Amino acid sequence: LATTGHDAKTALRLAEEECTVRSDAFTLDTLAWAPRAAGRIQEAHLFSKQALAEGTQDARLFYHAAVIAAAIGQIKEAEGWFEKAATIPHMLLPSEREHLTKESAALQSQKSILTSSQSN
Repeated sequence: LATTGHDAKTALRLAEEECTVRSDAFTLDTLAWAPRAAGRIQEAHLFSKQALAEGTQDARLFYHAAVIAAAIGQIKEAEGWFEKAATIPHMLLPSEREHLTKESAALQSQKSILTSSQSN
């Protein structure tokens, strides 16, 4: 639900309910991805950091962290997570790999614009 954006409110409620039962990296990642879909980016970033703190090596965790970091303007952080996700793309669905490529390119474009405006 959070990925497709069809019902962010329900996605958030379900993620919060699941977190009362378990709080592993994947549940915390879901709890990060759902608020992102609902526009609660700062909250998403906090849960993303918690999910990553466990040290699980998973492309989807890295991909989600990159998208969330990019959404709050943390370009260097987002670049690092995009790079980590790109090293294990076989763990992602084809649509996620495609989105990873697009989001990473958009981040590089954003970075170029910022760099250009700062040098003027």
